[in-house]
Amino acid sequence: MHSNNKMITFTVLVSLLIATLFLLPHTKANADVVADQQANTSTTQNNTQETENTQTQTINVKKAKKHGKKIVSSTKIKKHSSSRLHKRLSAANAAAKAFIASHESGGSYTASNGTCYGKYQLAISYYHGNFSHKNQERLADKYVKSRYGSWVAAKAFWLAHSWY
Repeated sequence: MHSNNKMITFTVLVSLLIATLFLLPHTKANADVVADQQANTSTTQNNTQETENTQTQTINVKKAKKHGKKIVSSTKIKKHSSSRLHKRLSAANAAAKAFIASHESGGSYTASNGTCYGKYQLAISYYHGNFSHKNQERLADKYVKSRYGSWVAAKAFWLAHSWY
């Protein structure tokens, strides 16, 4: 009987949390707006930094040509830094991703649970033998995007079902 009371209490709390999430959609929208503003600020700062780096590289190329030194291509550097911008998550999505990792594996890349493995407890077959940290992050992002659209939506599902 005592165990049933705990389960009922837990169910009521989860139901209240879910109801709160659905009754206050403007709160989520405000959080998304703030997260987007933070992402835009970060992108603007990174674009400014890239412009400064490009200007510095142009000056360095001119100096190198003047002194007859070998020039290293700067296009590889620019491509790398711009691709990093697209992989950044909003604050809300990053927090949701951390929440899921914490609750699925305690944040461990080597956590194992039957047919699931890794920080985000994806099916072992999903990894195709590559269990590296980088691949786990990439596949988790891909899985969440295809199934839920965002980490925030995946967290909401996790809160309702205790899995995602």
